[in-house]
Amino acid sequence: MRKSYNILITIVLTAALAVYLAVAGQELLRIPGAVGSLGLPFVLQFYGRSFLAASSILGVLLTTGIVAARIFLTVRGDAPQKQAADAYASCGEKLRLLLTRQSAFLSDYMRGTKDKELKNNYFLGGALSVLFFLAYLTQKLTREEALVPIDCVKTLFACLLWGELLTLALWLLSRRNRNQLRTAKKYAAKFLKTYPGDASEAVAEDLLAAGEEWTYRDENEDRLHWGIVGSRYAVHFEDWGDIQIADLSKISRISTAQQSYSTGKGWTRTVHSLYYVKFYSESSRKKHCDLSFEFRQSEIRAYFLGKLKERLDREVPITQENA
Repeated sequence: MRKSYNILITIVLTAALAVYLAVAGQELLRIPGAVGSLGLPFVLQFYGRSFLAASSILGVLLTTGIVAARIFLTVRGDAPQKQAADAYASCGEKLRLLLTRQSAFLSDYMRGTKDKELKNNYFLGGALSVLFFLAYLTQKLTREEALVPIDCVKTLFACLLWGELLTLALWLLSRRNRNQLRTAKKYAAKFLKTYPGDASEAVAEDLLAAGEEWTYRDENEDRLHWGIVGSRYAVHFEDWGDIQIADLSKISRISTAQQSYSTGKGWTRTVHSLYYVKFYSESSRKKHCDLSFEFRQSEIRAYFLGKLKERLDREVPITQENA
């Protein structure tokens, strides 16, 4: 919360509260008296009749809570984070060492993307609030109605409520997806499920023995995949917590495939491509692979395939599939 943009947002929200208290503070202070004389059900019913009035009061309460939390977090500073290594207590020594190294690798990526996601969330929430308020002003001006300060301020907080709710929802979602401890637990659980007991130690030992020249990193604007090509095993990590582990000694054939999807519409439409390496064993059904590694960059997939060929001690056919 000590980033410059976080401090700026706290100042803006505090200023907005000050304006509300200066313009509509007396009306707000009358609410406790109304509750005492008329009762809470009547007051709730009164404000519940007007969506704008109810949203305005809720907007003030939510903004006050957010400002208080932001000031507290700014003064306190960042709380110490639980170590990802805590999630590896059930792992053997070698597996714990392997996953701890990967968690450090993931931590750098998450640290670099956290600020970007927060700024995007703030932008979307702020844009929604501004659009709602501009729609209100446009409606008033179109009807040639007078702009009453108290009504404008109350409407501003009603609009601010929905922008803040959107920002909070996006923040909670990104916090869940970018929780390193949660991701670490997924890595450990998937690894031990695939290779339980001593088998996981053997796989980890093989991967730990591989040098930096046997690693790869596949990153684009929204995802990070990376992995290691060991002498017998190849592992592929995904930033959201999944792991794919291929036993190279059991591979009978390999295929590559490409899929595309689009986001946005019209001039904002963007086409994204996913590149796959699929592994088949002798027991695989004809059209179903045992597992696949997903890449965001075709160049990284080609690099991975080159390293894979160096590791294989026999000729394994590699074919191209349709999407």
